[in-house]
Amino acid sequence: MPTLYLILAHLLADFTLQPTKLLKWKMKSWKGTFIHCLIFYGITLLFLFPYLGKIETWVILTILSFSHFILDQTKIKLQEAIGHYQSLFIIDQCLHLLFLFLAGYWIKWLNIELPQTYFYTSLYKNIELIAYASIAIFITFTYDLIRFLANNHFHPVVPYKPDYHGFTKRVLVFIALYFSFLLYLRAIIA
Repeated sequence: MPTLYLILAHLLADFTLQPTKLLKWKMKSWKGTFIHCLIFYGITLLFLFPYLGKIETWVILTILSFSHFILDQTKIKLQEAIGHYQSLFIIDQCLHLLFLFLAGYWIKWLNIELPQTYFYTSLYKNIELIAYASIAIFITFTYDLIRFLANNHFHPVVPYKPDYHGFTKRVLVFIALYFSFLLYLRAIIA
């Protein structure tokens, strides 16, 4: 369960909550990357609040955020030195996922017992809800990034500018399709 929340936090911090202004600041200064990592750290704290009773969780999330900073700074320096934005972006995201899985496993290994209240049993532990939110973010932003990477391949000087209007439309379409699918399943089962 912690791994899914870490992935969702990563998707939110790396895509949804990283506007063009912050992206440009990251490219110019390590301070932009630091602010980006503080946003990531804050989101992970928010999502993993039931696990924060153990100091180990704080240590894990701090190490994870520090590794996020190192990975992003390394990617930026390599982009400046050798280019290859697309390859470095993919490698960066794969390494982030590796660290997220390791941190999630480590937190799960702590074996923290969550309360048996409605919030925890029905909402917080709802894997479908977490997966749905992650998939919606991933699909909308992946589409935009693929479009940018394809354009950047032919026109390398074009800067990345998130298409928030397009994101919103894709999320709404995804929600409509998802709930249509759920209604269809309910009709079949009933």
